[in-house]
Amino acid sequence: MDAGEISVYRVAGKAYVKVHRSGGETIVAVCDEELLGRELREGKLRIHISREFYGGVLVDVDEVYTYIRNATMANVFGDEAVNALAKRYPALMDAAVRLGGVLHVQIFNSKKW
Repeated sequence: MDAGEISVYRVAGKAYVKVHRSGGETIVAVCDEELLGRELREGKLRIHISREFYGGVLVDVDEVYTYIRNATMANVFGDEAVNALAKRYPALMDAAVRLGGVLHVQIFNSKKW
């Protein structure tokens, strides 16, 4: 596998999910359990996986899709959470990137557009 290649693998972990609602929009923040509170670095970019934004309920990663299916936007960090979503939405991996060695994807629901 090339260094830039992203693959789907079996997942069985937990992830934090927090739902934010504002002005008719629903934003769902998701991160693998072990990422909460960590800072990821990619070159000059620093991303803090804050408890305030991501620290909601702790669920099995296979349940994450139930939170994002009606969201207008989802922000997902973590190999397990992204791969769990990719089991249901395989094309998602085309949009996934690695930041600080961790899979990340943003999902936008364009039904309103």
